[in-house]
Amino acid sequence: MPASGGFVLSSNQLSNLDGFALAYALYPRQLKWMAKAELFVPLFGSFVRTLGLFPVRRGEGDLGAVRTAVELARSGDAVGIFPEGTRRSKGLRKKHMARPHSGSARVALAAGVPLVPAAVVGTERLAAFRRWRIAFGEPVSLEDLPAHPRLAAREVTERVWSAIVGLETELLRTRKIASRHLRPRLLPDISFGDLLFALRACLQARDPEAEQRVLAAWSGGESGLACLSVRSAFDLTLEALALEPGDEVAVSAITHPDMVRILEAHGLVALPVDVDPDTLAPRADLLERLIAPRTRALLVAHLFGTRADLEPLAEVSRRHGLLLVEDCAQSFRGPDDSGSLLADISLFSFGAIKTATALGGALVRVKDPALLARMRRLHDQWPAQQHREYGTRVLKFVGLVALARPRPYWLFERSVRLARKDFDSFLANTVKGFPGPALLSRIRRRPSAALLALVERRLRLFDHSRLERRARLGEHVADGLPKSLFHPGHAALDRTHWVFPAVASNRADVTTSLRRSGFDAATATSSLAAVPAPDDRPELVPQAAVRIMSDIVFLPLYPELEEAELDEMLEAVARAEGDG
Repeated sequence: MPASGGFVLSSNQLSNLDGFALAYALYPRQLKWMAKAELFVPLFGSFVRTLGLFPVRRGEGDLGAVRTAVELARSGDAVGIFPEGTRRSKGLRKKHMARPHSGSARVALAAGVPLVPAAVVGTERLAAFRRWRIAFGEPVSLEDLPAHPRLAAREVTERVWSAIVGLETELLRTRKIASRHLRPRLLPDISFGDLLFALRACLQARDPEAEQRVLAAWSGGESGLACLSVRSAFDLTLEALALEPGDEVAVSAITHPDMVRILEAHGLVALPVDVDPDTLAPRADLLERLIAPRTRALLVAHLFGTRADLEPLAEVSRRHGLLLVEDCAQSFRGPDDSGSLLADISLFSFGAIKTATALGGALVRVKDPALLARMRRLHDQWPAQQHREYGTRVLKFVGLVALARPRPYWLFERSVRLARKDFDSFLANTVKGFPGPALLSRIRRRPSAALLALVERRLRLFDHSRLERRARLGEHVADGLPKSLFHPGHAALDRTHWVFPAVASNRADVTTSLRRSGFDAATATSSLAAVPAPDDRPELVPQAAVRIMSDIVFLPLYPELEEAELDEMLEAVARAEGDG
């Protein structure tokens, strides 16, 4: 903005208040505006002139008004002109397309003063109580113009209008922050119809055949078992195996911390197998090296929606007599997915933030019929989950799903922070399936009939198109991710992008930039962690896993997002990385 002297201010026009908004932004300097001649009636004429307005007869090529504007600008005044000539939207039905006229360019050229672009948003809908936002640009260049005055004015008009459109676009892009919108980091994969079904089931479901109905809807049902959670199924497996205290289980170096706690509760030792950052699969060469006489099993976690190649791991496991367990909690693909034939046991989750969630529940496929029979006998001795407990969880998620929209989510997040609580911890505890220290007593229960009814519903009505869209959007984000960020699992052969992880050395800057653009992102999770090495095996510290989890950012990715929104998210990431 010129500090002194005359200039012409050229802006878009959304409402009759735009002139006052721009004049307020320039105060104490008075802005002189062209205004329609109809305002200058005897009763109001003198008043509107004191506001800095001077008359123009619109649609008549009013040369007198142009001369007045030129004289004012030459004498050092700031002159405002709306190149569109009228409000963009008028009345209930009339729409006026933005078609700039050359008045502001002709006045600036004739007066020999700078032409300054400006834009305003938020004045068009007063009932929406939006914040008015204004932006001013650098004066447009008046150099290198055609010799003919009319052609010169046309060229300058194109330049100033391009600048105005750019300013308005940027204001609209960033308005979601001012209008208090925040896209959730994750959207639960469950509908209000599913939740209503679950509530009815809590009141009505007493079906003794509920588990059989679930298994009949799943391709692995003939050798399967329905449990309360993957943790319940893993604990049940270890109980049925009856391993000796001090025996070892090799595990993916990134997994759910509760899986390690369950191993320790059975007196077993967890040996981390570091992952290949490109595929997220445990490295077979490292597995081979750590195996000792007391190593009994291998637990492979398929991470972030990927599927690890089990063939090299299965070959090592066969040679050393290890039981191969695959945890598919993060990579469920639908009712036809019963896991790899190379695995002895395959675990699938319907937990709160998983694909096709039932807010709990798990399926386990067991290759060995004798082991499955032992697991069934032990499982039948466990108490059943109470319908009241499950119903309370369903009601909690009714609220969470209602909040999982940009405006309510912003209010939710803001309220938690105003209460001086850490939002990440609060959200994690809200969706956690088994809060509190007494893990074993909480997981050693059978699923309620209501929970099993919803699991069956999710299997029979599984939305393959939603999974395909999520996978497609994930590839779109992967293709557009700034090169300075690393995407763990980018080379995995099969991935559906349950979540989208990125490793950034400046992850605090990335999350700040995302929030400014209206995206919530997580930098920590209670459901995944690098597995520590035993105190007496420091050589097993999983360096790659530690690096990944130390700098990880989970970018928002779910089917409800549009590609344009994801492009906006990627631009925010690029700005934080200095690439935008």
